[in-house]
Amino acid sequence: MKSKAAFGISARRKTRAVFLLLVILSLVLLYRFTKQSIPDAKLLVLDEALQAHIDSLKRLPVAKTIYPFNPNFISDQRVFFLALLKVGPDLSTDEIDRLQRFRQTGQWINSKEKFHEVTKVDNAWMQQYDPYFQFPVFTKTLPSRPKQKKVSAH
Repeated sequence: MKSKAAFGISARRKTRAVFLLLVILSLVLLYRFTKQSIPDAKLLVLDEALQAHIDSLKRLPVAKTIYPFNPNFISDQRVFFLALLKVGPDLSTDEIDRLQRFRQTGQWINSKEKFHEVTKVDNAWMQQYDPYFQFPVFTKTLPSRPKQKKVSAH
């Protein structure tokens, strides 16, 4: 005679599942009660010389590295990063919005002067960050060419 299946699971499978659950529960309980309790004070013990060395390293100034960037692609994230470094005045949201509106017209900023003209940033900000502006080489070497119309072949 076949045993009835509840929820589509046979009695044999239910027995195996209960047995497996009991084995896992017994292993968890065994681990829980047999592990040695280590007091928190002994968890991480450093001698005084090593601790003094670590503390002296924490007091060292952190190098604030700013990598060159193309101001055409300056993002909110980059502006936030520059503000976090606190190496100079912050770039306001109005200045960022001016730059993004300029870029939406399809135009590019090809010089530090053009960036200053478009964004109207503070002179102190420009002096602080313009050494990090990096423009593509072709904007400095090639003269601007008028756009040529595409001619389609019929």
